[in-house]
Amino acid sequence: MDRRIASPGLKNPSATVEEVLPTRQVVTCGENDTAADALLMMEKERVTTLPVLNEQGSVTGLLSLVDVAASVMPGTASALLREIRNSP
Repeated sequence: MDRRIASPGLKNPSATVEEVLPTRQVVTCGENDTAADALLMMEKERVTTLPVLNEQGSVTGLLSLVDVAASVMPGTASALLREIRNSP
């Protein structure tokens, strides 16, 4: 995954997903996943942000749909967000 489109590391680089996002089931992506993989996961799970995990399972950043869209096709982020929010 292109680190330029993932948010910078958190204050505690060894934090687990559960520590950062203490909710029920969290959908994540890995540092080595492609932007296409992340987009497919976002669409499947109907989320707009994914925590990015390293190989040890620590959160290294957050990847948003806006970040991915802006990196792939500038100007498409707003259209993608409207489509996701309006889908059943």
